[in-house]
Amino acid sequence: MRRIETSSLSALVFLSGCMFNQLDSDLDRIHQYGRVEGKVVVETQAEGPVTVALLRIPDFPGAPLHLVESVVQETPGAFVFPATAGRYRVMAFYDSDLDQHIDDDELAGASRVFDMTRRERVGDLEVVLNGTLERFLPEVVDDRLVVAGLVGELDDERFGPEAAHDGVWTPLEMIQTHHPGLYYLQEYDPERIPVLFVHGMAGYPQQFEAMIDALDTERFQPWIFSFPSGLRLAPLGEFLSQSITETRVSTGAPHICLVVHSMGGVVTREALSRQLEAEHPTNVRGLTTVASPLGGMDSAETGVRMAPDVVPAWYDLVPDGGFLRTLYREPLPDSIPYHLLFTFAPEGPDDGVVPIQSQLREEAQREAELIRGFEATHVGALSDEEVLEHVSRALDRCAANVPQATDAADTDEDPVGEEPN
Repeated sequence: MRRIETSSLSALVFLSGCMFNQLDSDLDRIHQYGRVEGKVVVETQAEGPVTVALLRIPDFPGAPLHLVESVVQETPGAFVFPATAGRYRVMAFYDSDLDQHIDDDELAGASRVFDMTRRERVGDLEVVLNGTLERFLPEVVDDRLVVAGLVGELDDERFGPEAAHDGVWTPLEMIQTHHPGLYYLQEYDPERIPVLFVHGMAGYPQQFEAMIDALDTERFQPWIFSFPSGLRLAPLGEFLSQSITETRVSTGAPHICLVVHSMGGVVTREALSRQLEAEHPTNVRGLTTVASPLGGMDSAETGVRMAPDVVPAWYDLVPDGGFLRTLYREPLPDSIPYHLLFTFAPEGPDDGVVPIQSQLREEAQREAELIRGFEATHVGALSDEEVLEHVSRALDRCAANVPQATDAADTDEDPVGEEPN
C-alpha cells in the first residue's frame, strides 16, 4: 500500500481499494460511538478551572475504574464525551492548584452511574461539586488516548508520515496507537512565547521541521498539534480549541501564535470561531495560514461522489458545503493579526494541490492584515526560504502583540515593516 505524504485529495480519492477496506472497517467502529452530555454545577463560591472526567466502570466488583477521557473547563458548565457501549460515571473537580491532579481537599462531585448501548445518547447528566475526593474516587487506571501538554520529540514516529497515513485511513487506530493532541517540544518556559504548528490533510508535524529550526528560540518555543486528519472537521476544531484552553489553564500562558498549513487552516479557523464564541477570551494573539483550502476543494466533492467509502473530512471540504458556510461565523478581532500566505505554480490555477481561489477566500482576505503569494509547491512551501522569512516576520508581529503591550494597530509603524492590506 502507498504511503500518503501530501495533502492531495485528488490522489486520496483514487488510491487502491485495500485502503478503502481499512477505512470502511474504521468507519464501522466510529459509528458505534454514542454521546455523553451533561453539565457541572457548583453550590458554593469556589473558583478556578474544572476538570471533567469520563470513567468506565469495570465488569468485576473491586477492579479499578478506567479514565477514558477528560477535559479542562475554565468554569463549571456543559460537557460532551464520545463513548462506546459500557457502564460509566462522570466525575469533576476544582483544580485549585492547576496541577491537573485531584487532591484530597479539592471540591469534587460525580454523576449517577449509567449504562450506554451502541450509538446511544445520554444527555441528562448533572455533576454537583459538593464533596471531596474520598466520596467519589477509588483506584483509577489512566486509559486516555489524547494528549494536551506533554513533552515530545519531533523525530518520534507519532509525528511522522506513518501516523499521518493512519490518521486518514484508520483514524481510530491512529488515536489508539499514536495518541494525538497538543505537544510541547521543550518544557514550557513562561519567558518565551509558544508557537503552535498545525498540519493539514495527511500531513504531520515533522513537515514543520525547517520552520521549527528557524525559530528564534530566545523568544519562542515550539508546540505541535497532531490529529487524525480524516475525521470530520467540526470535532477536530473542537479538539484543537479544547487543547488550547487546557494548555492555557495549566501553564497560564498569556498568549500563543499559530502557524498552520493546508487543511490545518480550516481546522484552526473552526477552533478560533469556537474560542471566540466562548465566555472566556482566547489567548491566541497571531495567526498565519500557509496554502490553506479555506474555500474548500473540488476534489473533495469528487471523493464524496465517487469513492467506495468517503473519508469523513471530505464532506466538510466540499465547496459551499454546510461546514464551510459557517466557518467564518465569528470574525477575527483586531487582537488576532492574521497573515494569509498563498502558494502557486508558475503556470496553473493552484500550487499542485490547492486552488489559489480557495486559498484566497473572500472572508479570509477581509480578515487578513497582510496577504502574500509565493511561487512554491504545496508541501515545499514549508521549507521555502522566502516563506520561512515571512513566517518569521509574522511571528515578530505576534510577539509585538503581547497582552498589555502597545498594540501595533495603535501606532503608525507596521512591526513587520510592510503595509497591511
